[in-house]
Amino acid sequence: MISRMVPTKITGPLNAVLARLPESAADHLVLGYRMVRAIAVSNVSDRAMTLAAQAFTSILPVLLLLTTIPGDGVLDRTIMMFSLDGLVLGHPDSPGSYASFGIAGAFMTIVSATSLARALDRMYVGVWGVRSTGLRGWWRWLTVVAVLALATTAQAVVVLDYNEDGGRMVFALIWTFVIWMLAWTAVPRILTVRQLAAPDLWSIGALAGAGLTVFMAITQIGYAQVFHSARASFGSLGMVFAAIGWLFVFTAIVVVATVLAQVIRTPNDSDDALVEEPVELRSDYASG
Repeated sequence: MISRMVPTKITGPLNAVLARLPESAADHLVLGYRMVRAIAVSNVSDRAMTLAAQAFTSILPVLLLLTTIPGDGVLDRTIMMFSLDGLVLGHPDSPGSYASFGIAGAFMTIVSATSLARALDRMYVGVWGVRSTGLRGWWRWLTVVAVLALATTAQAVVVLDYNEDGGRMVFALIWTFVIWMLAWTAVPRILTVRQLAAPDLWSIGALAGAGLTVFMAITQIGYAQVFHSARASFGSLGMVFAAIGWLFVFTAIVVVATVLAQVIRTPNDSDDALVEEPVELRSDYASG
């Protein structure tokens, strides 16, 4: 085997730019290039749509199920975040609601909810190259569903209201970041079974938490009107499409955060040249 360097399409321009930059600036440019390239080849939209569909059929049914249990209105506020309050399974203060839904129905809802955890597992395998938990890790799937359901419920408690004073708004934004950072640090920790180091996990959580905090703030500004308009124009069908669209953006942020964390935490020496990729050629072809 012999090695041959094959220039890419951007060899000349980027090498010229890198040669004129200070070392630290060149390193940042290389990292930025790696990030853009990783996002471009990671099928973000496909993975996000898969996760969004799985989330809609996993987490929301579990939350709807929990609203049948008598108690306070925290879970109802969680459902209202998606403007799906009209789909609540009975009145939450009615003791007979849970019984009417049935133990078997509750069990099937929880089991089917693991589809989201399995989709997340496949994403981490594809992005980080870790081993899948497999069927032996079935309890990890249930744990992930519980973590995400708790995080969603906690977000409903932390109300982002722009009519409040600045101090309370900042406090709500900080807690929103903490909720989702902890959630998306815990999820890969559970699914990858210690295959990722703590800095890797915290990087994923911090990037996802920051992105989702911004998204939650933007949701309060404009997306609430999208929900209301969809509900007024198309009824339940409009609510479903609006909720899936919201979940698509949500999961796209999670996918991008996972990809960026992998780029940041996994140095690639072959990218230092940035513009050249080593390609191995068989000696018999090379001699020809």
